[in-house]
This record gives sequence, structure tokens and C-alpha cells, in this order.
Amino acid sequence: MTVQERAGTLEKNGRDVEYLLFPDEGHGWRKIPNRVKSTTTLADFFRRQLVAQPQ
Repeated sequence: MTVQERAGTLEKNGRDVEYLLFPDEGHGWRKIPNRVKSTTTLADFFRRQLVAQPQ
């Protein structure tokens, strides 16, 4: 099953889905720009999901 298929299944079940796809990479990331993008995107995700929102 591809990541696109998994994302589609989750979306069909009402889940929010975010993922990055680097067509110029295989399994894992070796290219520095892709690694930077992946890391900054993951940090942003954690910031949005884990930081308490003001009430």
C-alpha cells in the first residue's frame, strides 16, 4: 500500500491527513533539501499539535 492509498483511506474515514512526498527520493531521504523540509515540517506539526492553546 502506498502513502497516497493510506492517506486516502484515512481521509475517507474522516481523519485529517498531512504527508510529504519527495518524488526524487526512495525509501528515506538522502538529499539535504528534502531532509530540511521534512524536519521543519515535522517540527511545525509538533508545534501545532502539542503546544497548549490559550483559553
